[in-house]
Amino acid sequence: METLMKVDADLVKRMRETKSWSQEHLATVAGVSHRTVQRVESDGTASLETRMALASALGVSAADLGPKPGRAPLPLGTRIGFACGVAGAVAGMAFGWMGAVASGAAGQDAGAAYGTMAALTGITCAVIGVVANRLWRLG
Repeated sequence: METLMKVDADLVKRMRETKSWSQEHLATVAGVSHRTVQRVESDGTASLETRMALASALGVSAADLGPKPGRAPLPLGTRIGFACGVAGAVAGMAFGWMGAVASGAAGQDAGAAYGTMAALTGITCAVIGVVANRLWRLG
């Protein structure tokens, strides 16, 4: 059984259309079936032999037809951790601002209370982020 590999389906189709070739013509030039070209352009999968035949017919290297490396999406736990960290930072700034605008002796007490709430919010958000990251890594 042949092992299928990923192929940049959009690139194959663009290159074929740039040459004004039909799928049937590309299949003939590459020495593969019309169904194979259809599958490559729709699924983005091909055997190594098919990938090499298409590359030769299109005048590029087989590596050029491979999928382009992209940035992998961040894991869900990391995204939740980041969101919680941002929420903690925003809450901390809001509490700090509230303490700064309070005036007099009451303002000093309020500033201390708001500072404590900001610290606890930040710590809580950090813990949520770490726990979420670990849970989603396990799942």
